[in-house]
Amino acid sequence: MAGMTALALVDAAGLTPGQTVLIAGAAGGIGSYALQLAGAAGAGVSAIADARESDYVLGRAPPTSSATLGMTSPKGFVPS
Repeated sequence: MAGMTALALVDAAGLTPGQTVLIAGAAGGIGSYALQLAGAAGAGVSAIADARESDYVLGRAPPTSSATLGMTSPKGFVPS
């Protein structure tokens, strides 16, 4: 389901070679597929992921930590 969702999103965006896309949650289910699909479409890809997941994102896109951007977890949310 994650792959189909990512495919639908990348298709709806109409990405073409030379465009650049920012993928938030790039180490998650949909985001990891979106990274690959956007790259396959020839688009430049930037990624936002938790710093603990930067090794997963490296090689696919230049990672940016969500903490660096000032993003915080909703109250009561405990990341797994």
